[in-house]
Amino acid sequence: MNIEIILILSILIASIIGYTFLSSISPKEQKTQITIDQLYIYRDYLESGKSISLTGRAYIEKEKNSLTICYEESCFSIQISSVLIYWKEQGFIKDYNISSNKLWQIYGNHSIIGIKSGVRINKIGKTIKIEIVNLPKTKKKTINIVIVNHHTLKILKVATNGKIFFNGQLIYKWYGIRKIVIVRYEITT
Repeated sequence: MNIEIILILSILIASIIGYTFLSSISPKEQKTQITIDQLYIYRDYLESGKSISLTGRAYIEKEKNSLTICYEESCFSIQISSVLIYWKEQGFIKDYNISSNKLWQIYGNHSIIGIKSGVRINKIGKTIKIEIVNLPKTKKKTINIVIVNHHTLKILKVATNGKIFFNGQLIYKWYGIRKIVIVRYEITT
């Protein structure tokens, strides 16, 4: 009888030790508390073209969009992406507002909060600078750092009387002769 009790206790102790060991090495979804103040800080860094290190793991994904520039008698389109960096937190509802002319904005729905990219247009003298964000194909779904590199994607020397559309929505128009510069910010993780 004593041998049976010792055997049962040994199996029970080995099971508890095995469970404790396996549960400590198995991946767990981290619950990161993100505040609205942190979102604004991240947004401001990305808005200024700087890289950021996140205080916890975030999710990242991209959404395909189009940017169309029409001038004189022709139009051309560029396939671009909006990048969403988010945390699974219940929060507020705030969609991307294209008319605000911000490259990055605070975003939220019922189950996530984060920052989302779009298009920013600046007129500097006779030059129109269009800024977009791109996330190259990646298998990563979660990140803790965002590295930003930027380069000039396209330059149109002369464009007269034109319009710029983001996903079919008119976001900017001009009259007269302008130089168009498209700058793309590449996001790597």
